[in-house]
Amino acid sequence: MWQVTAVFEDRRPEYIDFTQFEDQHQLFSDLVPIARERWGATKGIPWHVLEATAENGPAPWSDPIPLWATEGSLETDSIRIERGPEGAVALSLRESGHLVWQHPTVVLTVIPEGAVELILQYRWNLPGFQPTFVDYGVDAVGELLPVLDGRLYGGAESVILEVNEPPAHTWMNRAGSIAREWAHSWKIGVRNLSGLFVGKIARRAVDRPRPLLRDPGYIPRLRAEEARDSLGASCKELSNFKTSDVNPAVPLVVAVHGSFSCSVELASRLKVASPIATIVRFEHDTFRRISENVNALASELQRLHSKGLRRALLVSHSRGGLVASQAALRLKLVCPDLEVTVWSAGTPHQGTPIAGFGAGAAFIAGAAQVGMNAYYRTCARKDGNALGVTTAEGAASYLYSFDALPPGISAMAPDSPFIDMHSFQIEPISPRTWGGICDPVSSGSFGQGLLATAAQNFFENQPNDLIVAAESSILDGSSPLQQCNHFQYFSEIALPDALAKYLADQ
Repeated sequence: MWQVTAVFEDRRPEYIDFTQFEDQHQLFSDLVPIARERWGATKGIPWHVLEATAENGPAPWSDPIPLWATEGSLETDSIRIERGPEGAVALSLRESGHLVWQHPTVVLTVIPEGAVELILQYRWNLPGFQPTFVDYGVDAVGELLPVLDGRLYGGAESVILEVNEPPAHTWMNRAGSIAREWAHSWKIGVRNLSGLFVGKIARRAVDRPRPLLRDPGYIPRLRAEEARDSLGASCKELSNFKTSDVNPAVPLVVAVHGSFSCSVELASRLKVASPIATIVRFEHDTFRRISENVNALASELQRLHSKGLRRALLVSHSRGGLVASQAALRLKLVCPDLEVTVWSAGTPHQGTPIAGFGAGAAFIAGAAQVGMNAYYRTCARKDGNALGVTTAEGAASYLYSFDALPPGISAMAPDSPFIDMHSFQIEPISPRTWGGICDPVSSGSFGQGLLATAAQNFFENQPNDLIVAAESSILDGSSPLQQCNHFQYFSEIALPDALAKYLADQ
């Protein structure tokens, strides 16, 4: 049974109206209609986003784990799906030992005007399903941690809050009770926020699993993007580009994607900018060590160079710029007569603090902790009004450790050994770099509200694109800062125009 309390600065706390579901499958059919019936006139709720997302499930806010028992296992071989306690469907990752499942309960509520904090409490009686102890400290071993998994939908287009938080308080009623009754409460900071909040409870094993070494959502995401974007999919993957296709007279344009992504959309944008260009995609798992990605990219270009390739332009986004720059440096040594040009947009050449926050250490609205899974979901694709996510991506978002990021992500922290090395080595490559400044209230900020809020804490008023500070992304000063967020560089005019001009000059 749920109970929801709103805390205000100028008056006493109040119990507030909510709806609870005790069957996860009701989410798809009932959540939006019931919410509209109860709060349809409330301002600040993006109903078009919720309705589109509900139609496109599984969605970041309505992704019942049981769905993956039939669909998720078809997309990836790394996620194991099994029956957990009380008949729930449990997810685990073969190589790391993570384990998680959801309780069949959901709470739906609207944040009242003037509230600064929500207190959500849930009580249940599960006689055969109890943690070994109640200490949820960082050294807990074997504990089944109850996590509030929630999302706040607010504003015209933006999902502005992700929650993935252990309970603030836990207690158990032992007095005269054979079946022990447990209760947990969570505190969520909502100052200056409004919208519809959806919350679930997920149980996690927290006995320090190893960090994820590969992205379970990588291949399903790639295949989904290829099915959705025929123009981008028509650009071959670099590993499938035949040596017989090499034309020494024209440069080969290689699209190199960033974290939690693939190169289909990037290649599509480049193809629109220059339809006659030869564009290929370098697809790679961004959870792997950057050195592994660099080796793969350099090896493929070296293969093509041996059959006549003379020039390559690596157009990269975000983390992809680190991969492209390091590959160019390696090729400069092993293939000195291969001309490699690197362009990077939103690349953390000096690192980004977001890659250093770990899971659960980013404070949103001064209170709510956000895990790595929130960032993973926030990078989901926009498909019309909905946020698109494959079942494998949805499942993977639950399987992150609380204290260790994948090595390919943590390498981007400002104080990482990789960034120290990269900053020292980058000068001979002389990449052309683009950076951006984001207006978080612009219409283009769909789904990025979490990052807009986090950026206020991470970047300390430094100009940034929500993910990378402009000072970190701009190296040569040849390109002015663009007014865009981290995901908009290739939809702006400046960079596609630069590509068309570059190719015209060749």
